[in-house]
Amino acid sequence: MNNVCPRTNLMKHWMRLGFLVDPRGKVPVKVVARTFASDFTFDKFYELYHKICPRNDIEELFQSITEGKAESINLEQFINFLNEKQRDPRLNEILYPFYDEKRALEIIETYEQDPK
Repeated sequence: MNNVCPRTNLMKHWMRLGFLVDPRGKVPVKVVARTFASDFTFDKFYELYHKICPRNDIEELFQSITEGKAESINLEQFINFLNEKQRDPRLNEILYPFYDEKRALEIIETYEQDPK
């Protein structure tokens, strides 16, 4: 599975932490009960993850795109980011065309979690 959302990967790791298997590959009932009885929720795990592994480079990139003026980017800025920062300039433009509004909207629909 390529291009999996980082949040989805974190969710899988959180589940593995909570549901450790025994040598036979089974999840013991006591592990399930302990996980649900504890209040180590995914939100707490996610918050801990961000404290342990901050991504300052992403924040700096976002600030450079918005010039520090906005909380979000518009579609035009996103397309510009995809074409100038993400796309490998060595790619053939016919086989791998530049991102356009349609493709950018597909990416947003696939990965954006905020319904706004």
